[in-house]
Amino acid sequence: MNGGSMRLTMLASPKPFTGYIGIIQRNAITSWTRLYPRPEIVLFGEDAGTADLCLELGLTHRPAVQRNDRGTPLLNDVLAQGTRLATQGPMCFINADIILMNDFARAVDRVASEKKSFLMIGQRTDLDMTAPIAFDDPGWPESLRSALTAGGRLHGEDGIDYFVFTQGIFDPVPPLLVGRAAIDNWLVFRARARWRTVIDATAAVTAVHQNHDYSHHPEGRAGVYAGDEAQTNLQLAGGLDHLFWINDRTHRLTTDSLRLDLQWKQLRRHWDRLPVLVPHAVRPIVLLLQMLQRGIGAGLRMTGLRTAQH
Repeated sequence: MNGGSMRLTMLASPKPFTGYIGIIQRNAITSWTRLYPRPEIVLFGEDAGTADLCLELGLTHRPAVQRNDRGTPLLNDVLAQGTRLATQGPMCFINADIILMNDFARAVDRVASEKKSFLMIGQRTDLDMTAPIAFDDPGWPESLRSALTAGGRLHGEDGIDYFVFTQGIFDPVPPLLVGRAAIDNWLVFRARARWRTVIDATAAVTAVHQNHDYSHHPEGRAGVYAGDEAQTNLQLAGGLDHLFWINDRTHRLTTDSLRLDLQWKQLRRHWDRLPVLVPHAVRPIVLLLQMLQRGIGAGLRMTGLRTAQH
């Protein structure tokens, strides 16, 4: 990227490569190897098939990763190991079921050339897909885009599956549990709390999420999003106020430009979020100003000088 001066390092902690989960993970990870320029790809863990895929595709394998007593990997160790390996450019923490194409590489290059410190995220497009992709066919990206047109669905702003970031913006990282709720939301919060640029690249990047069930967790979807480990993540994240989403962005990236998001709705969201972003000593002042603003707004509505905002 940037004429070869930087190299993206991608970090993922895949599930065992068994059944259709193995197929969709192989689809995703192989697609990353087709990005240009090719990133450094690091897979963590010793689950079935991980070492074999790393050997086959020429990936970096880090079998040893810190885990909790249930064997769930810890984010702080994944990012710490990734930081030691990533010496030439930004990093990307990504779910192992996300297929990427070269619009992703172009987006990273564009952002890295304009911003010194940033977090880039974006919405995904959900697609039912259980068959291997024929990567030997040079037309596979076009075939995939045709499938997306026919059956893809853009996911809401509550789902975040890739995080491209410059080193150090999250430090220190708590021992959040990979693959459980709140981890993605905390990453966005932390970048915003550090007053870094948070870029929504949805309009520039097609990130394909291959639909799957939650059989990898004993309690299924409920266990992933509301179980004990999800509650642990929520506590480590600092509570509900620290759960940020794609719509907490500061900038939007399109195929043409990278710009501040100055829509009124977005500015209002930043104002509402401000109390958890400012230093504790300043928070009472911000809360007071918000209370006064609400009071003035209510008064204006009562007099008919201002209509209710929906």
